[in-house]
Amino acid sequence: MAGLFDCIANGGVAALVLFTLVSLAGIGLLLREVSGARSPESFAAARVAAYVYLLNPYLLNDKLLRNANAEFAALCIVPLVFYGLIRIQRDHRGGLIVLAATFGMTILLHNLTALVVGALLLVGSVVLYFRTATTHTWIAIVCAVMLGLGLAA
Repeated sequence: MAGLFDCIANGGVAALVLFTLVSLAGIGLLLREVSGARSPESFAAARVAAYVYLLNPYLLNDKLLRNANAEFAALCIVPLVFYGLIRIQRDHRGGLIVLAATFGMTILLHNLTALVVGALLLVGSVVLYFRTATTHTWIAIVCAVMLGLGLAA
């Protein structure tokens, strides 16, 4: 009886399942960070958002029809990138680490997705932090993006 990782095809399927689970965790963390509450309603909203994200026709098409595994993996990491961006306001060090690591992974997984995510990070940081952010928050965001670029290099 062959094990799960005995052939390349099984390893590819296992990687797709792993990235799907990472996407579930990432979108759940993102929605709980955005809502800020620990109520049953916020957990239910995070679950519903995770289901909607994973059942997105574009993601399903990437995974099942197009075999665009690199793009699928990068799109599964994207919620964690924005989770890191939002977390920077509450926890500079933790948010910086999450944002840098996941942005670097996105760059390594799929360059075109990373370009779009980089533009969305710029717009998102301006929208989220333009009026309320301190200098430390802006420094943390810039350092995280630069560290992500450095990690990907």
